[in-house]
Amino acid sequence: MASECLDALLIYLRKARDQGLLREDLSPENATRLLQATLSGLFHDWLRDPEAFSLYKYGTQLVDIQLRLFERDSASS
Repeated sequence: MASECLDALLIYLRKARDQGLLREDLSPENATRLLQATLSGLFHDWLRDPEAFSLYKYGTQLVDIQLRLFERDSASS
């Protein structure tokens, strides 16, 4: 993933942290790398075998799950 994309993700995740939306035990830098790894792996697998799964359907599900895992627990705020 291009550094511009990583930089943009980091900016958004820092904003999420500043707004109290990001888990306290997850830095924006680590969250950026986790999301980048998820996306890179997803694209890699799909490019190797585009018929194996729907990039849109499966990708949307994985990214939604990943972002929910980044969320701060509302019970702890």
